[in-house]
Amino acid sequence: MANSLSSSLVLDTLAEATLTTLGNRLAPLRAFSTDFTTDMMNQNAYVQVRKANAAGAVQTNPTNFETGDTNVTNVAVQVKHYSKSYNLSSQELNQGFRLEQLAQINAQVLANKIIDIALAPITSTNFANNVTVAQASFSATNAKTLWGFVAKSSLRHLILDGTAFAQLLPTSGENFEIAPGGSSSYRPGAYGFDGIILNTRWDGAGTNIYGFAVGPEAVAAAAGLPIVDPGVASMLAGSRTLTLPDLGISVQLNTWGSLSSRAAWASLDIMFGAALGDNTAGAHVKTA
Repeated sequence: MANSLSSSLVLDTLAEATLTTLGNRLAPLRAFSTDFTTDMMNQNAYVQVRKANAAGAVQTNPTNFETGDTNVTNVAVQVKHYSKSYNLSSQELNQGFRLEQLAQINAQVLANKIIDIALAPITSTNFANNVTVAQASFSATNAKTLWGFVAKSSLRHLILDGTAFAQLLPTSGENFEIAPGGSSSYRPGAYGFDGIILNTRWDGAGTNIYGFAVGPEAVAAAAGLPIVDPGVASMLAGSRTLTLPDLGISVQLNTWGSLSSRAAWASLDIMFGAALGDNTAGAHVKTA
């Protein structure tokens, strides 16, 4: 006999599986300057992500303590509405493991889209500094070179694809730590970086790029939630804001029943965008 899930648990099951998937896939966003909020946003709106460029000079034997301002600029990030909807069959609604699988694969698709957008500014044109080496030949020496490119940044992260990441794996489990968000694809403090982060999808980045050494000033990302008309909201079976505790990024999970098809549906919705910040605060890794 199939396990039966009450309607009140459907949203909980979808939410838990979605958060687990997004937490693992969106780890690279921790390396960027971000403005993530649960505020409702209009499509194609611009979010001004703050970036501190410089501060006034240090005074010697000062006579006036009210001089010198911090130079703060903004990176304009345009956000767009991204939505991944999927049908919930009767079998899936009645079997918890099928519902979890459905939520996971659709959250994965949404995460891929978000990562593609976040990596779009990472091109050879935007970031001149680079290391050219095959993934399987990536070494600690290459990591140290990349660290030097971003040494002046306030924080330094290295994002790598799976093959290159594997070259830096420790030989002892005692030297491998879990990220604050629960992702095991993260090595804090290795080779002088604040974190080395696994990212297995580079479709959105420039040609042949599979890694990126980055200070947070290099790329700015913004996220929020889409506006739902009150009349539509009243017809939803359930709606919940899911926030990844470590990253602070949120998605909107909605469920409803279609009057036309009499089928159950769910969707994951987010307002998201990314833009180039300081092109001296990043260096890419490419195969050729």
